[in-house]
Amino acid sequence: MSLDWRPLSLDRRSAAIAGAGLALAGLALTDSPVHLAGAVVLLAGVVLLGLAAPDLGLLTVLVLFPAHPLATRVAEFDFGVTGTALLVFSAWKEAALAAVIAGQVVPRLAALPDWRELRPRLQAVDGVAAALAILVAIGLALNPGGLALNQVRLWLFPIGVYVAVRLSTLSLRTYLEAAAVVAVGIGALLVVQSNFLGWGFVSRYWTAVDGTIPYTFYGNSLDGPRGAGTLASPNEAALALAVWGCLLAAAVLVLRDRRRWHAAALGVVLVALAVTFSRSGAAGAVAGIAAVVLAVRAVGGLQPRQGIAWLLAAVVAAGAVSGAVYLERGGVSLIVNTFLTLSGESESPDTSTVAHGNSLVYGVTLMEAHPTGVGLGNVGARTDPLTGERPSYIIESYYLTLGVTFGWVGLAWALALPVAFGACALRAIRRGLPLAGAALLGATLAFAVVSVLLPTMAEPQIAMLPWALAGFAAGPLLGVLPGGAATGPAAAGPAGAEDR
Repeated sequence: MSLDWRPLSLDRRSAAIAGAGLALAGLALTDSPVHLAGAVVLLAGVVLLGLAAPDLGLLTVLVLFPAHPLATRVAEFDFGVTGTALLVFSAWKEAALAAVIAGQVVPRLAALPDWRELRPRLQAVDGVAAALAILVAIGLALNPGGLALNQVRLWLFPIGVYVAVRLSTLSLRTYLEAAAVVAVGIGALLVVQSNFLGWGFVSRYWTAVDGTIPYTFYGNSLDGPRGAGTLASPNEAALALAVWGCLLAAAVLVLRDRRRWHAAALGVVLVALAVTFSRSGAAGAVAGIAAVVLAVRAVGGLQPRQGIAWLLAAVVAAGAVSGAVYLERGGVSLIVNTFLTLSGESESPDTSTVAHGNSLVYGVTLMEAHPTGVGLGNVGARTDPLTGERPSYIIESYYLTLGVTFGWVGLAWALALPVAFGACALRAIRRGLPLAGAALLGATLAFAVVSVLLPTMAEPQIAMLPWALAGFAAGPLLGVLPGGAATGPAAAGPAGAEDR
């Protein structure tokens, strides 16, 4: 359950330690008056770490990227990091991931006498990943510019994480334990931020350029702001927590040790999810965790006196706390009015529900008017970090975001994504990997539900979570011909092998 340093030579271990030290020193310098110098040192540190110890570099990206949105706000508003220094500071994750992939591929190719001995072990997910890469490449060629280039970066990052996981020897169990700590930390901060720090915290760190607080922090009938934790919006936090919740639920049911810890972590995650007041996020989590239970039950993995009991304890305890919060802060009224609005019986319709419906209609209308799409970079909420230019359209659906961007082909790709993930999950379960398979199946249901009404999967710090689980479930990417020298995960055993 800990990172294995044995495959690393003494020189690489020393380089990894030096890289980690440089990164920490750069972080400290970034928060000092020499912001740009610190950001450059930070970048150099994460690159060295990724090249010398790819598994550790990959784990760093997986667990720290969800904290990045708030970290950049703290750096900007509390320490005055702006301009070029902030851009360089923000690039740490792309630099780290590129170094991780280079640190995985180059040594393995160098160790083989003939690179033609390599035999990629491809699955449906690989085809879906390649299809998106082709789509964005064509989109960039047809519509070159800053916004399109920025969207290429955002949309291909999760695929890079998927490839890195499949090339790594990082086990799912190691990631699980690290993710559980991060999820509890972010969840606890979210609960405190929403219930106790209130609008002051939101106003300080998330006020837009025009001086307004983003509408996503508000909710009809709610007393106080919706929680976002370290993420940029409550809806982002909700989907991240839903994915972590599915992973933890699978751990409670499948693993034989640390059940109390995983159940406690799941309870915190579910309470935090409730405090985001994200209705689609809650629906996705319910569907996802139900899928986890059914998947584990199907392979005979349920132990009624152990796993299922701890899962029920976590759900019941979280439900009781969440219910009290909803009663206190108006969450019950929000849910009731949502159903009344959908049924057309509300005297004061929920504006968010109406806006989601209008956005869906608008997205379909745009697709009908532009069957080949409006072009890469023209749909989304992200501004160009260099120019500040904004996309022309925002569609509150991940499926329609791809559809409006690339036309009917994009919509087909978006619909194929959960199908490919589901097939990968079921294959992992059949191969005797119930933790990876059940966790991925639950996460797939969660994001498939959320993506109907929210474009959250367009955010790389969120999309990388199910993509990483897909990488663990798919197993090693590279194999060798019979008689060839196995390298990397092919030599170390299945990537993400489960410690049951």
